[in-house]
Amino acid sequence: MVIVDTDILIWILRDREDIIRKFQKLVEETNGEIYLTPIQVAEIYAGARPAELPKIKKIFRFL
Repeated sequence: MVIVDTDILIWILRDREDIIRKFQKLVEETNGEIYLTPIQVAEIYAGARPAELPKIKKIFRFL
């Protein structure tokens, strides 16, 4: 089980390819056991750019 840091999510949302590749590897290594806390969800929505909202919803469906 891994709880993802808010900064990692921000970098993924902003298309940091190096972070996306590492995150994909982590998902594979943990068999998809990646989690968020309610605080992280609130932080992401509080700092989200309007254009990021669809991507945020998509990512949160899988975590």
